[in-house]
Amino acid sequence: MERISSEEKKEIWRREEESGRREIAELEKPIQRILEQMLWKIEAGDYDVIIGDDASARVPTRILEKVVKNIYDTHHFEYPQIKFIAGSSWIHEEELKVKKEKILEYLNNLGLGEKTNRVLIVTDIISSGQSILAIGESLADLGVYFDVALMGFPISDDVVRIKIEHLGHGIVYAGRSQAEIYQKGLISGVAKSPQDLFAFKISHDKKFQKNLNQVRHDAFIVADHLIEWYNEKKKLENSN
Repeated sequence: MERISSEEKKEIWRREEESGRREIAELEKPIQRILEQMLWKIEAGDYDVIIGDDASARVPTRILEKVVKNIYDTHHFEYPQIKFIAGSSWIHEEELKVKKEKILEYLNNLGLGEKTNRVLIVTDIISSGQSILAIGESLADLGVYFDVALMGFPISDDVVRIKIEHLGHGIVYAGRSQAEIYQKGLISGVAKSPQDLFAFKISHDKKFQKNLNQVRHDAFIVADHLIEWYNEKKKLENSN
């Protein structure tokens, strides 16, 4: 097998870095679409907990976290807890059963229950629905209602969508994103084993860390743009 030269490696890294930065910026419109659909719930302080479907939804979750906290500040609400659970896609039925037990125990230890107002689950894409259902069924067992903020396109399988919405007594809000952030450790800084409860940090060098710092910076810029959009929206509404 022909070895890749150091210059070729640098070019591959440069392309991945540029792609990652572009995809973070491309999350702005989808998240704005999601916010437009669910602002009334955020402004009512409905969400006590936000759960990111790790690893691909880590960055969207962090963007939403900053926006939601800003809105909560204006209403003097207590900030929601921010948690991450590793996605459960493509694992066997027996492994999934064990994973659900871990999720249920974890959520129960967080103190979630019937007194919890509502949970927001953030995910990138939903195909089989396995990851969301693993979390959703555990929340339902605890008597907790939830909504889903889906970065990608609406769920094509009506059976999966109806099951998720029935479980959570909520809605799947879709942003229709075309950004390909799915399973990109370069963007999230973490990777997952679907059987595990949590994702793990990817070992990296200084260059990788520099890129992660840039990703966080870009994500905060997107969040700031969304906060500006929200503030302008409220000014316009208050002037009418």
